[in-house]
Amino acid sequence: MLADNSIDIEDYRLTIEELNKKINELISHKLNIEKSKEQSKRDRKNIKKLKTELKKYVHFNKLTPEMLHRLVDRIEIKEDGSPKIYYRFANDFLNE
Repeated sequence: MLADNSIDIEDYRLTIEELNKKINELISHKLNIEKSKEQSKRDRKNIKKLKTELKKYVHFNKLTPEMLHRLVDRIEIKEDGSPKIYYRFANDFLNE
């Protein structure tokens, strides 16, 4: 359109600026989607690991010390006597 003199140079520059701004917004949006996709992959991988680990203990009749040590990192007792349990899988599987 500029070559045909359908628009002047100022209108051309404004159009190019708007298009470049839109392109940059779309690139940014694409990068955010790609990051979300990667996080989803990691989340699915972590959930799969957790499920595999938990399947070992699904059908148990007695909690053994080995099972307790495998699943629980530590237990803290608050002043009011209530426990706060820190599970190992919260760190091992969900923070990779």
